[in-house]
Amino acid sequence: MQAPPLRQPGKFPPILEFMKGAILFILLGRSLTAQQSGIEGVVVDSVTHQPMPRVHITLRPATAEGAGPEDIYGAMSRADGHFSISGMKPVVYGVTAQRNGYLLLSDRASGTVTLKPGETLSDFRIEMTPHAVVTGHVFDENGDPVQRARVEASAAGQGLVRLDSNSAGQRNR
Repeated sequence: MQAPPLRQPGKFPPILEFMKGAILFILLGRSLTAQQSGIEGVVVDSVTHQPMPRVHITLRPATAEGAGPEDIYGAMSRADGHFSISGMKPVVYGVTAQRNGYLLLSDRASGTVTLKPGETLSDFRIEMTPHAVVTGHVFDENGDPVQRARVEASAAGQGLVRLDSNSAGQRNR
């Protein structure tokens, strides 16, 4: 007499069926969390609206919780001002941009960008404003140069212009 088979062909015992389902669930979950995101856009001068090359763009997770150095992403803008970063984790990032002679002007009030799983955010615009420099000469009412004159600048619209006294004690405007 022949012994009965331990299992039917093509059919797994219940514990193996459960484990197979658990493994599929884990693999599916990992593939969903592994969906990477990206961002691409352009950097422009806020005054001339011309593209800016050689701007260093950095994205750091907005919360430091669980973030490491591998979670900081960066790119350098090309000659046409465009940049692109891919392979990013889908989280909220703080955006910074640096170039000598310029400051970052954020068109987003919070200075952050949220990337969703599998999303590539395109047409992201970063505006940089030039540092201000005041140069020139100060002359008195006779056209003579004023030595050691101090000029103070203020925000636009405040109308404040002030000069310190010159060496003769005269107040000049």
